[in-house]
Amino acid sequence: MSLKRYHEAQKGQPGYDKAKSELQKGRKTSHWIWYIIPQLQSLGYSERAKRYGIADFKEACDYLRDPLLFKRYNEIVSLIERQLQKIPVETLMGGATDARKLASSLTLFQAAASFLSSANHQTQHDYAGLEQRCARIFQIITNQGYPPCKATLAELNKPGQNIKYNNTHASVVLTRQEQFAHAKSKPVSLAHELAEYQKTRKNEWEFHYNFLGIVSVLYFIQDMLLGTDHFNTKNREIKISAAAKLERILDPAQPKPEPLNKAEIKALKEGRLGDLVSRHGSLNHIIANAPMKPMDDPSSQSGLHL
Repeated sequence: MSLKRYHEAQKGQPGYDKAKSELQKGRKTSHWIWYIIPQLQSLGYSERAKRYGIADFKEACDYLRDPLLFKRYNEIVSLIERQLQKIPVETLMGGATDARKLASSLTLFQAAASFLSSANHQTQHDYAGLEQRCARIFQIITNQGYPPCKATLAELNKPGQNIKYNNTHASVVLTRQEQFAHAKSKPVSLAHELAEYQKTRKNEWEFHYNFLGIVSVLYFIQDMLLGTDHFNTKNREIKISAAAKLERILDPAQPKPEPLNKAEIKALKEGRLGDLVSRHGSLNHIIANAPMKPMDDPSSQSGLHL
């Protein structure tokens, strides 16, 4: 089926403007979820769910590549994120059924946005921004009982989807492991920020060696007198090590690093490094939703012990 079905439905009644108006008022009250916040076709049962369901991962990517459909989906997701700061997801979506459909749709399009943001082609669409927005919504609604949809992830991990993009259209093959990597929440800009943080800290050490050396000595003395552990937890090398390890965790091409130790976990939650990480969500959430590594079993956990 053509994406034209979404364009036509969103012009109808209730259409896109009606959906946006209801969400702005704080509650979905009419029936438009199928073509405004679509989920996989295989997960629906009704005639409308089948008609407006996304056929597969390829069509999900095509949906986001469509200028108008991307603009509207991104706007709706942005509006939902803002409203969820003050309204429970079941209230906003008009009940548990559509809250589940929202989680299913976000799971699908977060994966598609992640794939498209990592594809090497020029676009005006902020796929990385949409991916991160979906991740932030899940930080909110997971605590309300709506985590990423397991059924959607299972569909994305079925072999034989045969998807890959060049600059203009779908071609070649997306492997099963790549599908799973893109089905996981990957804070795209966080890895870059961690790399910049490491460079900054190393430069600080070069420029302020004497000052930082004195501070380290003071921490060491304080630990000896008070039984604290500031020398290890606030040590520059610990912070750089923690940032480097988290950067490797977020890079699907890198082998799985050793688990973060207690000092590194603390370093990632405090100070400038902690502020940097917290902008992308909780440390536990970031690690739990990191991309799978090439040798990982998709059914296993990340192997990191927090």
